[in-house]
Amino acid sequence: MSIGVRIDLPTLLGLRADPGELVGYGPIPAPVARMLAADADWRRLVTEPVTGHLLDYGRQTYAPPQELRDFLTARDLTCGQPGCHRDARFYQADHIQPWDQGGHTSACSMAMRCIRHHNLKTHHGWTYVRNDDGTTTFTSPTGHTYRTHPDDP
Repeated sequence: MSIGVRIDLPTLLGLRADPGELVGYGPIPAPVARMLAADADWRRLVTEPVTGHLLDYGRQTYAPPQELRDFLTARDLTCGQPGCHRDARFYQADHIQPWDQGGHTSACSMAMRCIRHHNLKTHHGWTYVRNDDGTTTFTSPTGHTYRTHPDDP
């Protein structure tokens, strides 16, 4: 059995005394939230700051929930593989680093790819990485590299 305790970082660290929340119950005093959090197994939950939607499910689940799929579809309008302009609504969510090799189910470590290019990566030796500047570098099985920009795949 698990219980959810929400507490902001400054309160958790003892720098503030904002109330925490016992999920499904309501507000609880900061000392009680700190005590419960200290004796808990931690699970990182990363949310989108405007909507509060969860964007990072870590290693807890393979398949991205609908909220994350919606975010990925809105971000990745087309497949992104060089030369492919298929519509993101018909994609598969792809772990950039395969999930069975330690990949996470999160917005920063997933992309929407058409079925054809998802299969090329999974079964035929293509790889890709998302770069810090938002571009993606694809590497073919022969070692050739291709770089795409998110607005111009």
